[in-house]
Amino acid sequence: MYRVFHHALIEHLRPEDKETWARRKVVEALMRAVPVGTAGPHWADAPSYVRRHLAAHAAAAGLLDDLLEDPHYLLSADPAGLMPHLAAARSNPARASAAAYREAAHYLAKLDRPMLASQLELIAQRLGHRTLAARIAQVAPDRPWQTRWAHSRRTIPYQILSGQGRVSAVAVERMADGTPVIVSGGYDGMVRVWRLADGTRSGNGSPASIE
Repeated sequence: MYRVFHHALIEHLRPEDKETWARRKVVEALMRAVPVGTAGPHWADAPSYVRRHLAAHAAAAGLLDDLLEDPHYLLSADPAGLMPHLAAARSNPARASAAAYREAAHYLAKLDRPMLASQLELIAQRLGHRTLAARIAQVAPDRPWQTRWAHSRRTIPYQILSGQGRVSAVAVERMADGTPVIVSGGYDGMVRVWRLADGTRSGNGSPASIE
């Protein structure tokens, strides 16, 4: 009975509209920490906390689309902070950005900003998101190579998970808290669990041995 009352009290003190309002205020406060120039926010010069956690706050406040539609943000955001929240994209331009960013996921940690721009432009062209490709090209004239056009068959959106060794079995499951994960078994006799949202290894990164 106490737990039911406690939950009801929380719902009373923190109604959904008030919670959303509070989260939007947090996003506004974080945005004020981003230097602004004539071309807009200088995301590369933003504090590390903003680049890593702004996406989480924006997704909770329903404001993630504004970030995903900004190519400057896409090229400067911390992948570990943005990837888990891509599913919160709602507008068509934001979903296009999320799809291209997700397919580039296995490159993100290895590429600098100009090379990332080249990869995202290529993927955007291949997915048929011409407007996104053009916007990336506009904000990254220093990218090492350009993609004028690309053609490929339409495919189901996917994400590549990179690791070491050969994989012999794969399954999609949910953890106890409902988090969707991929469970992989390798020829090295190990089981690994990956979060489906961002492709990172679940837990502390230590795989469980198969006895």
